[in-house]
Amino acid sequence: MDYVIKIILIWVICLLCVLLHELGHAWGYRISTGKSRWKVIVGSGPEFLNISNYAFCLIPAGGYFLPEEETETKREKIMMFAGGPL
Repeated sequence: MDYVIKIILIWVICLLCVLLHELGHAWGYRISTGKSRWKVIVGSGPEFLNISNYAFCLIPAGGYFLPEEETETKREKIMMFAGGPL
C-alpha cells in the first residue's frame, strides 16, 4: 500500500510541474497580448478533468498551451515562449 501512495504522489507532483510550466506560457501570452482566451492541457492521453481553461489528462508527460488567436508580433511570441521556463 505504501508504494501505491508514493506512485500517486509522484503522479500528482509531475502534473503540478507541467501545470506550472504551461501557466508560465499563459502568463507571458496574457501580459504581452492582454487576451485571456486560451486553453492549457496538462499531460497526454484521455482527459479525466476539464475545468474552463484547463484540461488534465491521465499520463503526466507533456502539456500544451493553446491560444485561441495567433500572436501578431515577434514580441508577443517571445513573451509567450519565454514564459514557460520562468
